[in-house]
Amino acid sequence: MNNLDSNNKISLSTRQRQAEISALLHNDFSNSEWVKYMPQGHVRLENVLFAPLLIEGKAVGLLGLSNKPGGFTENDAHLSSTFGELAAIGLLARTLPRGTSKGSEPDGLKR
Repeated sequence: MNNLDSNNKISLSTRQRQAEISALLHNDFSNSEWVKYMPQGHVRLENVLFAPLLIEGKAVGLLGLSNKPGGFTENDAHLSSTFGELAAIGLLARTLPRGTSKGSEPDGLKR
């Protein structure tokens, strides 16, 4: 799991490879510098949890959760990462034409 550090930068474990991206959480989002990027009129976000949808190391989507009473935990981050993996598999399966071999890439996901 990654957290946003005091400088609002993503803190990654040195063991993680660049292609590895895991869930990010912030339990005081409404008081962070990130709140300035929210559009006017957006619902107030007290806390947030984001998990990437990755296909072959590329982010193709994002699972976002917010406003959990009491805040998000490391367990929530691990669970959301698992859901992100399942959603990415479903997205990939949906984009593959029937009968596509494993070695070929779907049209929308070419490098």
